[in-house]
Amino acid sequence: LFCNKYSTIQSMPTFFTNTTFTNNTARIGGAIYNSGTLNLENVDFTTASDSIYNEGALVTRGTINAANTSLTTTKSFDNYAALTLGELNASNSSLAAGGVMWNGGSANIASGTLSNNVASMGGGAFWNHTAGATLDIGAVSFINNAAINGETMVNGGAVYNQLGAVADFNGSVFTGNTAANGGAIYTADGTV
Repeated sequence: LFCNKYSTIQSMPTFFTNTTFTNNTARIGGAIYNSGTLNLENVDFTTASDSIYNEGALVTRGTINAANTSLTTTKSFDNYAALTLGELNASNSSLAAGGVMWNGGSANIASGTLSNNVASMGGGAFWNHTAGATLDIGAVSFINNAAINGETMVNGGAVYNQLGAVADFNGSVFTGNTAANGGAIYTADGTV
């Protein structure tokens, strides 16, 4: 699905409600590339929805509003603009940074469970990167996430926050996350 800045796609009862994206491939945005406004509800990203440039199953440079979103054994989300998720549940592995999401924009997640996510460059669940990037996380449980590259532990078992990025957690729970430094959260020149 490609949604450009001139498009608005509304979630309709028969369109993007209870939708699953499986085994999709593209240069950027294996399942969805968005630079417009996109509303999704009860969407599941499963199995290798892939991006040739390792930019995630869902890439947004626009606005995405999604409720009840699940990410399982696929590439992560890449957010360059605005992403709002009512609920996010994920169990994922990434060969890059951020097992669930690489964030360079504004991401708001109200609730969910992020468990057993792995990222080889750091941030088992989230990589919050660059000045101006914000993570606003509510009642999300971060359970058994890891930052590991082969047998070498790297930083940020659940969250890696850097370069002036801001992360705010309100009601989140961190349990059993592992990394070389910052089992739950690693911050380098960022604000938590």
